[in-house]
Amino acid sequence: MAVEGPGTGIASGDSGWARPGPAALTVRAVGGVPTAEPAAPSPALVRIQGIVKRYSSGDGSLGAAGSTAVYALRGVDLQIGRGEFVAIVGPSGSGKSTLMNIIGCLDVADRGRYVLAGVDVSQLGDDALARVRNRLVGFVFQQWNLLARTAAVDNVALPLAYRGDADRRRKALAALGAVGLGERATHRPNQLSGGEQQRVAIARALVTSPAILLADEPTGSLDSVTGAGIMRLFSQLHASGRTVIVVTHDSHVADLTQRQIHLLDGQIVLDAPTDAIRSGAVVASTPAGAWQPAMPHASGV
Repeated sequence: MAVEGPGTGIASGDSGWARPGPAALTVRAVGGVPTAEPAAPSPALVRIQGIVKRYSSGDGSLGAAGSTAVYALRGVDLQIGRGEFVAIVGPSGSGKSTLMNIIGCLDVADRGRYVLAGVDVSQLGDDALARVRNRLVGFVFQQWNLLARTAAVDNVALPLAYRGDADRRRKALAALGAVGLGERATHRPNQLSGGEQQRVAIARALVTSPAILLADEPTGSLDSVTGAGIMRLFSQLHASGRTVIVVTHDSHVADLTQRQIHLLDGQIVLDAPTDAIRSGAVVASTPAGAWQPAMPHASGV
């Protein structure tokens, strides 16, 4: 599980943050939205079609015509290939956290289809979704959610304990080694710095060998120098072949990924390579008018 080695594609910027090299992506326009696609298509790991997610209003309405229900996602279409390093970007209320929850199988859409690693998860029940999460998704959150009185190695081994994996300690030690914390395996969280605690959380996400490493504001609780180190680690993990999706409102963090997907009011307004965005070659589109679903619906995906 080592991640060090040549070919990390890391370059230093004026801000001191490390940025990966250019992505092999081209830009095309789809429905007025600049959209990135791989120059050499890779198998779609995440395939989302027409995803709608709404939250009921105070009167219990679920979005019939004329209601005041809030739509968090408004007909989102999205594909992410294996081995991509992607940022999902947007301000508070843009729908990025809802999209993250759906990608990570923490929530389900009200309408649309989601296929993850060839598995249609759109209509799975809670137990089946839990199994998918445990086997296909590794989560890294802003708050590290480590067990305070538990050694780092045991925190990392926890997802494998749910599987009854008898080899979990060895795998947890290997995961800690991969994030540079092999010598801190027996330390408790209060004996670790903030950056080290986040690395433990990353090792915990890696230990199940997930298809996706999904990080929600992973540098939000860290100072800029420590946050930059965490992003360099994500770049190294990506260079080793991992699929990494970072959800953030921070443009500095987004600039360290290879592709950015920008959301506004529950819709994708920009999907393009980071280099194209930085150069000004593409700009975000603005959703025209208020979005409405094609037809009233009561429930179901």
